Amino acid sequence: MSFCRIIVFCIVICLLSCSCSIPQHREAQEVVAQADSLWHEGKMYGVDEGDSATLAQAYKRLKEHSAFSRQKSEYAHSCYHYGKLLRAKDDPVAAMQVFIDATHSGTKDYHILGRIYSNMGSICHLAGEFQLSYDMFERSAEMFLRNSDTLLYYYLLNDMAFELAEQGKKDEAFALLEDIEKQCVQREVLVKTFETRAVLYRTIGQNDSAIYYVNKMLYHGMTYPSGTIIKAQAYDNIGQKDSALILANSVQTDPRASYQNKFNALYIIQRNDSSLDAKNMAELASKREDIRYYEYEPEQKKLSQAVQLLTQDINKGIEWLRLVLIGMLIACGIGIVIVVRSKYRTNSQIKELINERTDNRIESIKNHIEGNDFHQVLHWNNYSAMKAEVDLYMGGLVKKLEAYHLNEVQIRFCILTLLNFSLRKIAKEIHYSYPSAIKTLKKRTSDKLGTTPPELKDFLLRL
Repeated sequence: MSFCRIIVFCIVICLLSCSCSIPQHREAQEVVAQADSLWHEGKMYGVDEGDSATLAQAYKRLKEHSAFSRQKSEYAHSCYHYGKLLRAKDDPVAAMQVFIDATHSGTKDYHILGRIYSNMGSICHLAGEFQLSYDMFERSAEMFLRNSDTLLYYYLLNDMAFELAEQGKKDEAFALLEDIEKQCVQREVLVKTFETRAVLYRTIGQNDSAIYYVNKMLYHGMTYPSGTIIKAQAYDNIGQKDSALILANSVQTDPRASYQNKFNALYIIQRNDSSLDAKNMAELASKREDIRYYEYEPEQKKLSQAVQLLTQDINKGIEWLRLVLIGMLIACGIGIVIVVRSKYRTNSQIKELINERTDNRIESIKNHIEGNDFHQVLHWNNYSAMKAEVDLYMGGLVKKLEAYHLNEVQIRFCILTLLNFSLRKIAKEIHYSYPSAIKTLKKRTSDKLGTTPPELKDFLLRL
């Protein structure tokens, strides 16, 4: 009775703890929902430290509830937003750990998984691990394809092409971009592909081609600051300072331009406008859109540690899979051994039983014959009568031997072998004067029966 009371008490405590955590969990859900809405508007959650702490707390609360299937997607969403926030706060190691947690959440929200893998790929890219970043972008593209997000899928193919180029596989990169242009007709994707081509051509010093693809972006009605800065950099590379300055100034004053584009524009202005002094440069820099936490790149050491975390996680997965496969192979091997041994035992038992019964039968015949003249018992001198007697005593043995096309002498030899007669005694009974001739007879008889001389008696016993 006391045991039942303890169980009831434990259940009540669990229910109370769950009911206490429900308001906190709902609050965490609301925070993530708010982050989602800001994300869809192209904004970042956690502009100040208070919001950052709220998002961090929501992430931790959802992590506690992620074991329940209905919270897995919410937890993955919180991982995405919190990981992005950690990246913005220059903590790629913590961000990578949060992204890894999301990939182990068990969520089936392929869209959010695609974005998470994309962020992991970006961290690897900044660390200079271009093969690993390619692998992460490939996983991201696979997630978007599963979710039928074709636009984002083709965007990720562009990122993969860029990583191929970073690895020195420029032919493969351009081939992939050509495939995208053939397969996709969405304007946004084509513009992204033209932008990727422009960046790659600028990187390898083909500035005219870079400018050509930026103009193709403009032809499709897209005036992205990213395209403008690529064109400015290309003009700067070929020595057309005036054109480079005009384009760089337009990026500097464009509210849509990212801090990276504005920083690159400022660099071009500084290089090509000798009339600017330090004060003028400071004024230009102050006009940049101030996106806090994004003003500097993470340090290489932190990025390397983040990549190391990812590599360890991948290796753990491979090691776990290897252990599972080894375990399965061992289990299969043990199963096969058990089955074979069981079958062997069964066959051995059957064989022993048959041999025992056959030996008993042969022994009774032999005892009967030894007490009498076997010539009389088996009608040895009359072959036809002998066949009838032997078949009666030995279960139709002669008929079975005749099916192998054995002649009379060979059949007599088999009967005497079963009766445990020695070769010398058999030679005497069938009138063979030379032992070697008996050995030859035994060999030929065995050949006809499809066995070997040493196994002849066992074969006859099986018959």
